[in-house]
Amino acid sequence: MSESTTKPESDFATTKESVYNAQPSPSTIPVLARFEDRPNEWDFSPWVNRLEALLTFSNTPFELETKFGNPITTPRGRLPIVKLQSPVTKKQETIPDSLFAYRELVKRGLANDLDTGLSADEMAKSRAIQSLLEEIYLLLLSEGWIDHFKIARDKLFLRTLPYPIRMIVGYLFYRKMCLRRELAGLKNRPASEIDFLRNSGMDAIATWVGEGKKHILGGETPTEADAIVFAYLATIYANPEYVYVIMNAL
Repeated sequence: MSESTTKPESDFATTKESVYNAQPSPSTIPVLARFEDRPNEWDFSPWVNRLEALLTFSNTPFELETKFGNPITTPRGRLPIVKLQSPVTKKQETIPDSLFAYRELVKRGLANDLDTGLSADEMAKSRAIQSLLEEIYLLLLSEGWIDHFKIARDKLFLRTLPYPIRMIVGYLFYRKMCLRRELAGLKNRPASEIDFLRNSGMDAIATWVGEGKKHILGGETPTEADAIVFAYLATIYANPEYVYVIMNAL
């Protein structure tokens, strides 16, 4: 990444620093494993950034694993994951998936629920926002892993793998992404339709962010909707050469 991708000074950065400086019991501090090994850089994955935002916005003390993440070694073959050490057995537990890892921490009393107090209407709007961003994610995957395959393989996700292994694993990822694009119905769509889906989705994000409200749903505190919108914007702006078409749609 270039220097321009370094995380800017923001409320998020300030909150994050205060979270890192908190002192709960060491055995209960979640450890977040991501792709990026540099703590001051946003990750390449919106799901990783989403979990980091959920933990930060909920004032959950956590640590970042300082080595480059390898999804092949994780339970579901993807990142992020949260690692927890049992205070009783001292064994390490691994919890996959950005949203469900966060919800498991809430369930165990290790994180605050950002959506506490939301009305049914607000919850429905939050879910609609998340669904739209999941649709945009397929476009992000298609552009990043298929249109800019060598960048994704050699500069981002697989950059730490030795050359021959990186070629093999990269090809497997490429095939997987092609299948996902086909299953999503994007393979045979003309460029004009892809442009419409991309631009209308990014216009919606720009509207949510630019309405003059402090938070997406208009409340005094951030919610899960804020976390996922932030995660996508962080991913896009941190990796302009990877998803520059989507970035230019903002």
